[in-house]
Amino acid sequence: MDQPNDIILRERREAVISGVLDVLSFDDQQIEAETTGGSLILQGGELHIDELDKEKGSLRVSGRVDRLAYVEPKKKKGFSLWEALKK
Repeated sequence: MDQPNDIILRERREAVISGVLDVLSFDDQQIEAETTGGSLILQGGELHIDELDKEKGSLRVSGRVDRLAYVEPKKKKGFSLWEALKK
């Protein structure tokens, strides 16, 4: 069973996220995490990963959080038989 994906944001200075599967990329301005709810991007300034516990599925981030957004995975471009038949 998937763990619920919850986000607690405190004063825009700390985010606690559950349902985290992995951190895909991070720097001091952006963190991208794969969660049970989809890919999540946190943007801001002076961002730090304070704690990542993959067993519990939790992530704690500090810094200035300006934006939280879920993003759709990019579709791979490739050959589509259906698209070729429609032409």
